Amino acid sequence: MWFHKDLRKQIRDIIRSIERDELTMPDTWQWMEQSEHKLEHIEDEDIILMKELQELHKRGLDIPELSLRIINKAQQLKDYIKSIESQRALDSKTQKEELERLRNFTKEIDVLFQQELEAIRESQDAAIHEGRGQAVPKKCIAFFSAEANKVEAAGEDFNKFLSTVGKSPDALYRYIRKRFSGYAWDLEKQIKDRVKNELTIAEALGKKVNNVKYKSGAGWNHFIINGDSQQHRSFKSYITLDYDTFSGRAFALALEALTRSGFRGQMKLAEPSAYYSFFRQDDNIVIHGDETHLVTRATQLVIAVLEREGVRIGGGSRGSKFNIAQDFMVPDLPTLDKKAHKTSFSDGIAEIACEILLQTINGSRQYLNSYTDFRKLLIKLYANNGNFVQYAKQIGISL
Repeated sequence: MWFHKDLRKQIRDIIRSIERDELTMPDTWQWMEQSEHKLEHIEDEDIILMKELQELHKRGLDIPELSLRIINKAQQLKDYIKSIESQRALDSKTQKEELERLRNFTKEIDVLFQQELEAIRESQDAAIHEGRGQAVPKKCIAFFSAEANKVEAAGEDFNKFLSTVGKSPDALYRYIRKRFSGYAWDLEKQIKDRVKNELTIAEALGKKVNNVKYKSGAGWNHFIINGDSQQHRSFKSYITLDYDTFSGRAFALALEALTRSGFRGQMKLAEPSAYYSFFRQDDNIVIHGDETHLVTRATQLVIAVLEREGVRIGGGSRGSKFNIAQDFMVPDLPTLDKKAHKTSFSDGIAEIACEILLQTINGSRQYLNSYTDFRKLLIKLYANNGNFVQYAKQIGISL
């Protein structure tokens, strides 16, 4: 029999391990190691096994690599089925019956393929939906409006303001990453100490997780999972945590779950010495991976574990629990005197926002006579279909 009992045991063991959150996926399955397979070896039990495989797939949808690895195995099986269809050792009646069973079996696999494709589409849609939405354009309006309000209140000449505004993308970059949760920076010392202590626990426990390598840099603890991502481009998710409920142990449990899932990439968290990032920035946990849908599903898994452990996610002005973005190549920015370069989403988008503003000011100076005119320009420039959003779409960046 082609599919035999030890395969059924493998599949059932995997399902049980998912239920226990102890998933390990074998590199090869027994049924792929048989030296010879013939049509007559396919029995009704094969269809039952396929149903179990589909059940495994359904349970694995929110586990990034699992369903893709199942699909790869199913593709190998499908290719093999095609190769043995050419065998003509059976009598015509039996051959016809077996070929029909093969077609039905292949349809079962096709259903699995379609489920996976749909899951990828849904997660990609979720990445766009869960992404920054209109948050960045709104932050641009808020940032430059605040700059105008400040200098107007100080009595600064409007033309002098126009000659300087937008020339510091770094300031906008910091503002984009700023946390809009209503948290005050002048927190009580015990709150800061508690967060610093939890970050220390997360660092210590994270270093002990199997199949995770550790490195630090630029105020971040990097936990490299299952050998890291395979591609040069980097897709990222940004998770905002509530510092009142953050737990180093919960972070370590999420890291373990992500590692067991088969996900390849990185998850990073602020170093204890950079604890202030928890209060000032909205990217408390960052996940790096190969593809948007893999990062999205990895993030969903991490959030599920954190919430199960009592950690609150999101909050403040953010409408979703996490953001999706990617490193990208910023085109030439002539007004800022910058050549094309690769950078992070927040950094690059801040530069583009400033470039668009400066170009617009240069082309509209005759229509800009007051701070009120400037604020109206901002609302138009960073509107849903304004120049900024249109330019981002043109270069393939989803805001």
